[in-house]
Amino acid sequence: MVNSAHIVLLERLEEALQHGKATAASHVFQELVGEAPDLEELGRDIARVLAALYEDFRMGAFVSFASWLGNHPAEEVAEPALASVQPYMDTLAKWRKQLADIAGERMARELREQVRSRDLGAATASAQRIIERGSGDKEQMQMAWHLGSVLGTLDHDRPRAQKVIENLERALGSNVKPALFQAIRQSYQTSQTNLTLSEMGQRELQWNMIHTSTVAELIRSLPGLEATGELLAQDQEKAYRAFHALVAAYFSDEKRFSFLDVARILQEFCPADPRETGPVEGVEDVAFQKMNAAQKLASVRTLRRLGQKDQLAEAVIEAMKQNPSGRAARILLQLMGGLSNPRFAPYLMAALKSEKKESPILGLMIDALGRIGDDKSLSFLEALYADFCRARVIDPPTRRRIGHCLAALGRIARNPSTPPERRAEIVVKTLKTLPDDRPLQQTAVMSLCAYDPASLPREVQRIAIRLIVGGLWTMDARHREAKGDQNQRTELGFREGLVDVLSSMGSGALPMLIEEAEKHVMHYSGAFMAIGETLSKIGDERAEPLIRKMVTNALITDESKIPEQMRETFYDSTQDRNRPLSRDKVIHSLLYAAYNACGEAGRNLLFEIGGRIQKGEFGPIGGETEGFVREMLMRRKLAADDSQREKPLSADDLAAAFAARPRQKDPLKNLIADIRGKGLFGVRVSRRIAAIQEVAARNSQEAVPALVEQLHCREMVIRAAAETALLAILRSNESESLYGVILYDILEMLRKASEARAKVIVSFLGRLQPEREPVKALLLRFVQTESSEKLKNRVADVFRVASVREIATMEAYHQSVQTREKQLSQEGAENEEPDAVGEPKTPVPRPSAERFSETQKLALRQQYFAERRAWIESGKQGPEPRRPPGV
Repeated sequence: MVNSAHIVLLERLEEALQHGKATAASHVFQELVGEAPDLEELGRDIARVLAALYEDFRMGAFVSFASWLGNHPAEEVAEPALASVQPYMDTLAKWRKQLADIAGERMARELREQVRSRDLGAATASAQRIIERGSGDKEQMQMAWHLGSVLGTLDHDRPRAQKVIENLERALGSNVKPALFQAIRQSYQTSQTNLTLSEMGQRELQWNMIHTSTVAELIRSLPGLEATGELLAQDQEKAYRAFHALVAAYFSDEKRFSFLDVARILQEFCPADPRETGPVEGVEDVAFQKMNAAQKLASVRTLRRLGQKDQLAEAVIEAMKQNPSGRAARILLQLMGGLSNPRFAPYLMAALKSEKKESPILGLMIDALGRIGDDKSLSFLEALYADFCRARVIDPPTRRRIGHCLAALGRIARNPSTPPERRAEIVVKTLKTLPDDRPLQQTAVMSLCAYDPASLPREVQRIAIRLIVGGLWTMDARHREAKGDQNQRTELGFREGLVDVLSSMGSGALPMLIEEAEKHVMHYSGAFMAIGETLSKIGDERAEPLIRKMVTNALITDESKIPEQMRETFYDSTQDRNRPLSRDKVIHSLLYAAYNACGEAGRNLLFEIGGRIQKGEFGPIGGETEGFVREMLMRRKLAADDSQREKPLSADDLAAAFAARPRQKDPLKNLIADIRGKGLFGVRVSRRIAAIQEVAARNSQEAVPALVEQLHCREMVIRAAAETALLAILRSNESESLYGVILYDILEMLRKASEARAKVIVSFLGRLQPEREPVKALLLRFVQTESSEKLKNRVADVFRVASVREIATMEAYHQSVQTREKQLSQEGAENEEPDAVGEPKTPVPRPSAERFSETQKLALRQQYFAERRAWIESGKQGPEPRRPPGV
């Protein structure tokens, strides 16, 4: 049973150390030693007290008490206590050196910039601080050599660099030894003498090297690039320990180190949204933007856990008070958002209240409040947002402030800890306060409703759908020559995000969507294509009347009468330019949605409109729509004939098709994209077949992955064409080493394939006759160098499939022969006269041997000899086994 007095003394010891009362702590420790029955157990208890101090960043008490304990005569207590915290001490020493190097690097960079900008007074002060960083003669001499080396790299600013050295001598005077200035001048001369042009270029690149290496070391503490799924507890703890050690090193000597150095490192791991302008030359993204999902999650959780430490929160607030503006303020505000401690909210709210004019850091303050997300922050943001909405919305600063508030409120609304009813309340209140401004309404919807919109209440969905549909019928406000988003997936452009929100609401919101879209159905626009894409994703027959109205209106619209400035364009990332959005694309999207999403009613609409288009009722429509309609009508015609519906292409048909090369001049990347059928509305089957033909004719190894993917295609004709193309590519390289490369590419796809696709790939490899060379040797070599048991089993399945196929072929052959014999025996007596030796005059037709491989022929011979041996051993009873063809 634990002694309660012992526990009380331990609590008193920890409390005394927390408040920096070293004398009281030593007295309590003496009481503990005097009353403890087991000194080793007491040592372990003391270790837990020290670990708690380290965890809460009480580094002064931690270091001083550990040093005092190391000199205490009670070794039975001191040794186990210090052994437990020795890893902390080692880590502290490592990170203290790293922070010292970073501080030296920063001060050298500042000195260099001050000399170049001719601010010699500030440069002299910086040089003096560099010298004073050394705590003894030895360290000051090292700082002197470092200072001379830095000044020596300023090859184009030699007079000013020398002036700084002279000013430093006057400023320090007799406070330092003459040898120190001699070291500075000697280091300066050495750097001047040894500096070449190439070294100057390298020095220009190395002013942030230590900072970068520190960030890279912290990244290595995060989960690896291969990490997927939920974070493991040990991975999360490893990351936390690394980040915690960096902050603990700062608190171990706050007077020597600068908190801004720590903040600048931690800011690299704070959550940040990608820049709307995309990558900017000369401005690098923070490390967070380059991480995978697991690393980002570990960074967010680690910083939030660190943010709960009051010592760290107080240090951030104090640094912010000392640096209320400039780059340091931006770094600290981003760190506040990453740490997300509610203690930051009062400071941020007071700063926002006093901010009367537009400021570069205003948006960061609002963003930090949104990431903190407690009740006080939410109430303040709602009030601030309401104030901004009452101002003149046409003012660009006001629009930016409203956008910042919308992003912050949206972040709180989609936080998993926000209850659904609270989220609905935030969304309704925000949308109802929103000014009548279409771009701001789109921003509000994307910020507040993009996350799980199907879970929003019906009344909230109705408001959101009204705003979204209104936004779809808005013209793109950007300049026509402005580039679009390089990452956009479709031709929808700025409507792409709105379509994702609408389609995510599901079929439950379809009646409200139809009701709102009916109000705009007579206004032809690119919104027609967006509605078509949405309805195609939702997939509900109830949308057929709306699609019929939009198709009819689009068909009767005359594009030539639309003013040039009113015609819509979309950004084509493949050609890096804006292209006009034609009526052809719009109608195609609507008919595609009708055919794929509206069931029988949609297909009937397509066939009806298609027939009228083919009759020329609407004039020229466009190649994309006409090709799609022609293909669908042809499918309907083929589907009417059951014998043609499931009939695969014959070998002669495929050979004739591959002889033609209608796409001989197309680039390979376009062919591969068409083979995969990628695009907003897919790719026509005929065009995909032509692309498959062309890559086979070119013997293109780069197209092998795309062809393997099509072995699992729903279209039987594409499956057959892809298999034929793969066989043609393999056959043309069978005698070369490239055969093995292609086969290994297919095996690598087998490694990553799903179960359904893996079966198809295994079946294809089984048709390559894996028991033959060179396939057999390549497969066995691959298995010998492979560590994945799953992949080994899949390769073994290739041989099983080939064996089963041979057995099935032989069984089918024997069954056909027996069936034919039975038919002849029944019909021979009536329809045929036997000749002199009792054989029928009409010979029995036999299967052709040309369709069997050499391996299959060998198996047939073995089967025949086994049957003949059994027949002889039975005394030749029964009919003699028939010899297989070709044996």
